[in-house]
Amino acid sequence: IYHGEEATEMGGYFISGGLERLIRILILQKRNYPMGMVRGAFIKRGAGYTDKAVVMRCVHHDQSSVTVKLYYLQNGSARLGFWFAGREILLPVGIVLKALIDTSDREIFASLTCCYSDKRERGKGVVSTQLIGERTQIILDEVRALSLFTRTQCLVHIGTFW
Repeated sequence: IYHGEEATEMGGYFISGGLERLIRILILQKRNYPMGMVRGAFIKRGAGYTDKAVVMRCVHHDQSSVTVKLYYLQNGSARLGFWFAGREILLPVGIVLKALIDTSDREIFASLTCCYSDKRERGKGVVSTQLIGERTQIILDEVRALSLFTRTQCLVHIGTFW
């Protein structure tokens, strides 16, 4: 703990044969910390999936946890994946966003694009409003294509997975 490790996490730094080793990621991902990953196995989720995802192990105060994955699709959309009752549930991100709060598509669009600016310097890692806006529009169009317009409709749709 004195050297910055978490008290409840397994893994850490080890000396093996005079060489320093890092074991944490091989044993268990850090709790409540998003990690971008590129893995060929993500493509096998279905048609249109890429090898990119953001993975986060969410841990509650009672130490129960669930690993949530945000898969990036070839069309610019995303799917939220988590395991429930022995199978992976893959939900379009737009449905999840609309199910969380009763809001309009315009408010969702404004919230997702508000923190980016085309006026910032052009450089490595800079994301423009246009790119974020295009991806947000794709996500919202998917929800409209499923004829889901209200929070209640989205919640009912999510409930059909169980």
